[in-house]
Amino acid sequence: MDVYKKTALYLYGLNENDSQWLLEQLPEKYHGKLSPMLSELADLGIPREPTLLSGMESLKKNADQKPSVKEPPYIQRIARTDAAVVYKVLTSEIDTVISVVLQARDWPWKNEIINRFPLQRRLAISEAMTAINGEMTEKVCETLLKIFADRLVDAIESTSPSSANTCQIKEPVRRWTIFGR
Repeated sequence: MDVYKKTALYLYGLNENDSQWLLEQLPEKYHGKLSPMLSELADLGIPREPTLLSGMESLKKNADQKPSVKEPPYIQRIARTDAAVVYKVLTSEIDTVISVVLQARDWPWKNEIINRFPLQRRLAISEAMTAINGEMTEKVCETLLKIFADRLVDAIESTSPSSANTCQIKEPVRRWTIFGR
């Protein structure tokens, strides 16, 4: 997806006043390209709502990836997992692995997980996110997410009701050779 289409989606996802204001702030040469795209979105009857913006990070990262109607089972498993279990598994990972997992999708627990990490760790994870910035190949990301989903299942299975906070975690992904340690 080209930069004009992304920008048009971004602008269209804002309320109309904000969208118009931002469009006016851009140099005139962009108005001729963006205005027709915004009109087309309106003509198609697409509602102006912020949910259009929720996928912008994944669009940036996976511009060629076609959206799937149904996510693979391992993605569904990750999305359904409780934030406490996700956090427990992620704490043993290096910042690069954590950033790949967090950037892969708009997970329902994403903000909660980020906020659970201490400030220094959040900053390090943020730096890793910036360093990766779409450089991870789709296949490596997919493989990592499959491994992560299996680790979540292991963590859930090893947690009994009487020992909810003492799940045993298998070997962290960081020890895998693809991450250089």
